[in-house]
Amino acid sequence: MQLDKIQASIGLLDRETKKTQRAVAELTEEVDHTRRFETFEESLRNSRDYKLKEIQRVVLDLKSRLDAIEGKKSTFVCLTYKTFESINKKLAELSALQVQVETSSRNVRRCCALFGAVLVFAIALFASHQFKRSEGPIVSSDTAVNRLPSSSSQSNDPAKRPISHYRIVEAAQSGHQ
Repeated sequence: MQLDKIQASIGLLDRETKKTQRAVAELTEEVDHTRRFETFEESLRNSRDYKLKEIQRVVLDLKSRLDAIEGKKSTFVCLTYKTFESINKKLAELSALQVQVETSSRNVRRCCALFGAVLVFAIALFASHQFKRSEGPIVSSDTAVNRLPSSSSQSNDPAKRPISHYRIVEAAQSGHQ
């Protein structure tokens, strides 16, 4: 009987031990699961912190580059173009104005070339008209007679002289008076 009681108590203790071992195994598994979850959360936090620090570093780097491009802001307090957008608009206006100036310059060069050509044509026309009108340069009355061609068909006889000879001599005489 006593032996039965001891065996019953040993069986009871065995069952409780097995329950306790199962509970300990479950707790151990839950602790491991919690540790893995905490490790995962910590790695996420570290990753997020690293990404934030990286973004801060990139932003500070960009800000320093932008400050180097813009220069000291206290120097440019009075400027009307303080943003890239306003500068971009002004550059667009200036490029349009540059296109207009280039077009005007081309038109002015064309007009100058056309004017030069017309001027050369007018001078040539005037010279040819003057040459036909006077049939040679006007000379003084002393040399007007000497200028006449000395061919056998012409003589010093006024009746045989061409009409143009009288014009030259008259023009020369009127120039000396």
